[in-house]
Amino acid sequence: MAPPTPWRTALLRAALAVGVAGVALTGVPDPAAATTVDVLVVGDSLTADATGEIRAAMAAVGYPDVGVAAFGGTDIAWAVQQLREHPDPPIVVLASGTNNTPGGWSAADRADAAAAVQALRSHRCATWVLPAADRHPDGRTTPDAEAAATVDGIRAALAGTAVGAVDWSAVAAARPEWHQADGVHHTARGRQAYAELLASGTRAACGPRPAASTVVDPARARRDAAYVDVLHRTFLDRPATADESSTWTLRLAGGAPRSELTRSLASSPEWVGVEIDALYRKALGRESDPGGRAHWHGVVLSGRRIADIGAELYGSPEFHRRAGGTDRAFVRALYAEILGRGTDAAGLAHWESVLRRGVSHRDVAAGFYASVESRRDRVEALYQRILRRSPDPGGHAHWAEVLQTEDDVRLAELLAASQELYDRSR
Repeated sequence: MAPPTPWRTALLRAALAVGVAGVALTGVPDPAAATTVDVLVVGDSLTADATGEIRAAMAAVGYPDVGVAAFGGTDIAWAVQQLREHPDPPIVVLASGTNNTPGGWSAADRADAAAAVQALRSHRCATWVLPAADRHPDGRTTPDAEAAATVDGIRAALAGTAVGAVDWSAVAAARPEWHQADGVHHTARGRQAYAELLASGTRAACGPRPAASTVVDPARARRDAAYVDVLHRTFLDRPATADESSTWTLRLAGGAPRSELTRSLASSPEWVGVEIDALYRKALGRESDPGGRAHWHGVVLSGRRIADIGAELYGSPEFHRRAGGTDRAFVRALYAEILGRGTDAAGLAHWESVLRRGVSHRDVAAGFYASVESRRDRVEALYQRILRRSPDPGGHAHWAEVLQTEDDVRLAELLAASQELYDRSR
């Protein structure tokens, strides 16, 4: 990574000097108040401008004591320095910003990212907020190869660790109108969305506010570790790493509900990616591309449902062409792919008439996804995947009803948090 320019070094020193004095302009925590900080957010200029929104959003999800250290277009090396200077907060959030190094991601950047991961892992829980991979000057999305390389480099550094990842890129791409002069610094809705993403991502990854101390019962720890491993195998098709096992075992022993763990896995890029890949293969007959997967994960984190993604893919021109290019072929394909059966004459006539009235392919696909038949099939699939059994009749009917308003991700989270799965994992 290239060293800071002289003007930037001088400004950095001035900002740090002001921060040590406790002035709120820079958002650097006052060392005198450091003992009260449960969560430290280390970030860039967006983080500095959204400090108030971040503290309010963090308090709303159970973290009232938040310190923020932020400066300019923060590079990763500067963030590492802040993490090392503030080793005490149990939870840390790193919002590093894009690297802006000419030539893209370099060996020096990889070394800085590795140092950042090492520093993050020294805390009880850590989350890295991935920066935007594109630019959005005044609401116009512009690809940026260097920024994209930075995001890919950070992802590579995080692979196999227990450090969480929150993707601002996907949210930014979904709402480019929030950006003014290539930032959301002057957009109230953008600052609020950024703060909410940091807070919700931290809460999902890190659980409730840290307890003062935790005494772990060995027998309980073994049961919890087995449960953590079963959940990782269920959601991510792999065992829990040593970091993941120790982190979540301590959290569960400290009183965190099982739903905190299942929520973090059910909303993780890996699990949502598995679901998105399955939809791509079934609807479009191909794998998702990295950009598409990241986009849809951000859509899910922003509150949209897996069913909404299914409707978009099944209602896309690509699916229509793949089905045969006619409305009749399109309807027949929806019956086969979403409902897993052939077309009945009455249903075919109904949906063809709906399309002739001008209803979009997307809305017709959404209707298929919303049908009780589709919802019952999805409940069955989640029971088999998570509990390895079919639902009982009452549970089947109940959860099919719930899926009218709740997402498949929510059902997966609740099933995985059940006493049944916990007991079976011993």
